[in-house]
Amino acid sequence: MYESDWEDVLDRSKWRAVVRTSCDVWEEKMLQQLELKRACRKGKIVISGEYRMCTVCDRVLLSKAGYVNHMKTHEGRNSRHPKYQPPSATCGI
Repeated sequence: MYESDWEDVLDRSKWRAVVRTSCDVWEEKMLQQLELKRACRKGKIVISGEYRMCTVCDRVLLSKAGYVNHMKTHEGRNSRHPKYQPPSATCGI
């Protein structure tokens, strides 16, 4: 396509509308993610199946990639830093 043909093909008002709606959708998604992260920090959320929880430190992870990378931080540490277990009500002797 030649540069001289760009103006004929370009519909600026349609392009602006697409950009505006895409930005609005992105902004809404980011606000939802921020609200979710805040709720996780404050402990005001019930974890559903779409989120993952670390089995070592009980951290809530929002994506599979985040979960995989987070689990790499625990590799080799499990024997030195086991997950905290509160004392049980029964005697261990």
